[in-house]
Amino acid sequence: MNETLTLDGYIFLDVEQCLETNWPTYGARDNWNSRGGRKTGRADLTDYCDLLPKVFPRLTENSMVLIFNCRGTYLPSAACPIDGNGTRDPRVVVLAISAHESDIQPGHDIGLPALPNRPVFLSEHERRMRATCRHKHRYLFGFSGSLRKETVSRSMLIDLHDGKRVWTRKLGDFIKAKRSTDFTRGTDEPTYLELLKDSEFAGVPRGDSLFSYRLLEVMSAGAIPVIYSDGWVLPFAEIISWQDCAIMVSESDANRTIEIIESISLERRCEMRTYVIHVYEKYLSSMDKVLNTILSILDKRAKSMKSYVNQQRIM
Repeated sequence: MNETLTLDGYIFLDVEQCLETNWPTYGARDNWNSRGGRKTGRADLTDYCDLLPKVFPRLTENSMVLIFNCRGTYLPSAACPIDGNGTRDPRVVVLAISAHESDIQPGHDIGLPALPNRPVFLSEHERRMRATCRHKHRYLFGFSGSLRKETVSRSMLIDLHDGKRVWTRKLGDFIKAKRSTDFTRGTDEPTYLELLKDSEFAGVPRGDSLFSYRLLEVMSAGAIPVIYSDGWVLPFAEIISWQDCAIMVSESDANRTIEIIESISLERRCEMRTYVIHVYEKYLSSMDKVLNTILSILDKRAKSMKSYVNQQRIM
């Protein structure tokens, strides 16, 4: 854990951890590959709490410490008490990829996106065709992935396969199989990336933790994500209207996916797909845009607080 960036009053802690990718070793929690050059295993809350006193002397009234928690196991945001009452300093914000709604401090902590391992790079023409709803999708719904003992939703999705409008398939053990990023099993089957591009809706079930790398992969293809992760704090929910660009389905209702999708009008699907393209390109398509979005959220909060304080003074 280390300080990696200081920018205009903001101190970013543990940013390089968020460059981690465990592909192609999904599930090997003790053998994650870190783009930052170090392992990122489970952390104890004291790792963060012990670090903060070293940082606080440098803070001013307008400074803020941003703790990036990109581990699959969420560190409760109420941790790191600063005073005897266990109250966390308001200048500390936790940004996490795998937080549950019951763990965070609403309006304070921020849900982060997990960077995609296999994003789809659409051409300008492909992006425009999807944004204007002129692209004809081969599949109504697509999903390709392995099973996870932590969730039953994936096995339900596999059972939806009909080989025509719905294409879902189970993959073997990623580590032992050493599959290529195309994930192809036969000449008659679409590759993983082809499946995303040709699906109107695509499944985003949780994995070993609440978050999923698939969310941004699906959105990068212009498909509408169908999310199965009960209670997951979605990325940048303060500024992204997720109900307008994704379908949230209870994990236990994954077998009702097609029924739920077919109840959505074609006009509504078009609106959602257009918003998917907009959201991904503006907020999520690169690390630079992710960081800019974080700063935009914090700047918006600061302006709101300043306006509130000024109004109170006038009254």
